[in-house]
Amino acid sequence: MATTQTLAVSIPQAQDFERMMQLATGMGFTAALQPIARMNIADFLADGPLSAADLALKTNSNAEALYRVMRLLASAGVFAELPGKQFALTPMSELLRTNTPVSLRDFRGVDE
Repeated sequence: MATTQTLAVSIPQAQDFERMMQLATGMGFTAALQPIARMNIADFLADGPLSAADLALKTNSNAEALYRVMRLLASAGVFAELPGKQFALTPMSELLRTNTPVSLRDFRGVDE
């Protein structure tokens, strides 16, 4: 005789939503992080905030495209977005700087 089992399902909590969003958007963040690490953006910001236009000039990249990628990463706390389309380092972006004791910039998953 077959019996049916029901699973007790709880209501999703805020952390469940946050984790699901991280999983669902993870590839996009990885795709955004790789070129930013390769272009050494964190090193350019070491002396203070710069605009996306200034960063684009230093990296020979498209200013509008770079701004969109930087905003995406800022939404996750990798950089801080300031008024005037400027960006600054955060503790997380310090990990992307070169020649620092805690650098993850050359971690294989970031810069392949």
